[in-house]
Amino acid sequence: MTVNKEFIKKLLFELTAAGGTAGEEKEIFSVISENLPENIRPEIETRNGNMRAFIGDKNKASVLLDAHTDKIGFAVVSIDSKGFLKLAKVGGCDMRVMQGSPLIIKGERNIMGVVCNTPPHLSDGREDRAIKEDNLWVDCGLSKKEIEKIVSIGDRAAFFSKPCELLGDKIAAPGLDNRAGVAALICCAHILNDMGYQGNVEFLFSSREETNGAGAITGGFETTASTAVAVDTSFAEQPDNLKGCNPGALGKGTMICYSSTLDKKVTNKLVNICEDKSIPYQKEVWTMRTGTNADKLGVSKGGIKCGLVSVPLRYMHTACEVININDVKYTAELLAEFVISGGVKDE
Repeated sequence: MTVNKEFIKKLLFELTAAGGTAGEEKEIFSVISENLPENIRPEIETRNGNMRAFIGDKNKASVLLDAHTDKIGFAVVSIDSKGFLKLAKVGGCDMRVMQGSPLIIKGERNIMGVVCNTPPHLSDGREDRAIKEDNLWVDCGLSKKEIEKIVSIGDRAAFFSKPCELLGDKIAAPGLDNRAGVAALICCAHILNDMGYQGNVEFLFSSREETNGAGAITGGFETTASTAVAVDTSFAEQPDNLKGCNPGALGKGTMICYSSTLDKKVTNKLVNICEDKSIPYQKEVWTMRTGTNADKLGVSKGGIKCGLVSVPLRYMHTACEVININDVKYTAELLAEFVISGGVKDE
């Protein structure tokens, strides 16, 4: 099967439309399973919320490819006397875009809600400030007695925003962090399958990266691989000047990370493959921790040599994240070539 832009776009639409906030990743498992090559059957790890898939012998995997499946979201923490729901963040949602936003509440059945907002006419002049988490209330249109028949404390909520296609091979959707990484792993599996790859590789679709990284911690402990590459998203250029990072550009290739927490040999090999195979790539630098699963995988068990590649993404942790489809393709191609090369051997 040819991994082209139409396949990637359809795949991303399906992945981002599915639920799966941190701790409830099972909502995405069927979409992943249905889009993997037919001869690759995943295993669901119910203890930690991971999904694992293999080419070859799972007990002899030399390379692990990881992408977290969870999305940011919210949880219901209380219901007031008028039926309004109070929410708390599950992951790092951008509170600056919350007022008036539509949300889907996942109770006994899915219902719609709208984040409450004080009209600007009645505000105290601080309307330019982000809403505080302790004032995050949602209106579902029901009384307390009615809403309690549908929604319970602890139920989850998520952005209600449909994926859409922009111009220039770009798409906008909630949860592209990290459904773009998941798509790259699926595309990599198809590329390897089409090439008749006969080695041993593990695909880890991990849980809870947005909260405590439990999926990478337990997944790294279970794998036989000595080399890993975590696949995530990272900051891309946008109109306002992003301070504190070196943003990538959409459509210019995967972002290969340099960090003191990553294995330099893995990083260099990823760069060398891009150079040798003419795969577009960019470099980014995080001098300390990367804030991704790579930080967890690198210290699992006796240590796993780990690298990090990221799909450039605009407007992270909002309901309308933006990527370029081509960057998913470039990332998948790099991952496939890295697997074929055998990763980085122990000395």
